[in-house]
Amino acid sequence: MSKTIALSVAIKPFHALIVRYIEKDTNKRRKRSIPIRELDQAGDDPARFMKDIASQIRAKHADFLSGVDEKLICKVLLILHYSLKGESIADSVKQAEKDVQDNNNNKNKQPSSPIKKRVSFSDQPAKEYEVSKERREIIRSVLSEDEDDGAFAF
Repeated sequence: MSKTIALSVAIKPFHALIVRYIEKDTNKRRKRSIPIRELDQAGDDPARFMKDIASQIRAKHADFLSGVDEKLICKVLLILHYSLKGESIADSVKQAEKDVQDNNNNKNKQPSSPIKKRVSFSDQPAKEYEVSKERREIIRSVLSEDEDDGAFAF
């Protein structure tokens, strides 16, 4: 079991989602790189495509990402997508926030025709939590330690 403390993205040598976490058994800090494949196949709707990738990654790496909201993973992937397209980091962050909000607004609208959904009881809802001062300090210390690894963190 682990407790995720930070998510970041690496572009070189390969596209990867970097998860920094603390093992609950040994209380050690660890870093895991999760490769991201098929980023160039986003097409016309990158938000929906990244949401699908985020759900696949979250399901496959549930041990590390169970406490992380899927929207946050999607946002980080969108930032990577837009930065690979040549936009600056600031513009990528703004565009990703806009896409994530637009995706949430589209969900809240009532469809014109009823949609049949398959219900799955295996999915657990994301946990809402407040960030404590201790957690903020841990995140700051982790981010300050890894400035030279070629990744940017959020």
